[in-house]
Amino acid sequence: SVLMGRGLVHPVDDFNEKTRPISPGVLDALTGEFTSHRYSLKHLIRTITASRVYQLSCAREAAPAREDHFSQAPVRPLTAGQLYRSLLMACSGPTAVRNASKEGWNDFSHQMRIVFGAGTGWTETTTLPGNTRQALFLRNSPKLQEAIRTGGRLDAICAQGEIPQKVERLFLTVLTRKPTEEESATWAARLKGKDRPAWEDFM
Repeated sequence: SVLMGRGLVHPVDDFNEKTRPISPGVLDALTGEFTSHRYSLKHLIRTITASRVYQLSCAREAAPAREDHFSQAPVRPLTAGQLYRSLLMACSGPTAVRNASKEGWNDFSHQMRIVFGAGTGWTETTTLPGNTRQALFLRNSPKLQEAIRTGGRLDAICAQGEIPQKVERLFLTVLTRKPTEEESATWAARLKGKDRPAWEDFM
């Protein structure tokens, strides 16, 4: 589950007689590899990561694939630590990531546990489905709003250029991609003549 994004038994923490493995043959083969190599985790990980299935792309085919068929790699959500560093990078830049305080991380991770579930980012093996609480946390968290207001990235983006250029830089900063023509036109029209709070909401 950690390597593939989904276990042969799903959910992986409900391994019992009623929850049957997706592919008993593969599970038996991996069990054989594990025991025959004296329970070596290094060998087991090497075996899985060398497989064709592990190396599949996450690009979608014409028809959406079923996750339990392992026909493509899943797009995985960020862990709590990855999300924290990504937010710091987007709002403040690499210096803030390097200088992040332990207190800031502890406060953020506490909120993550409340909203995303116990053990988020460390022990939770079954991805929790997205819900309204999670969306509202990422949208309205006071800590996140403070980072956007004071981080410095937004000031630098808004300091120069026309609105379409500012929209493009914000897309590149937050989503690491350029906006489509439709997105660029839509947001440029929405932000035209707007003051700073509108740009903060956009970010």
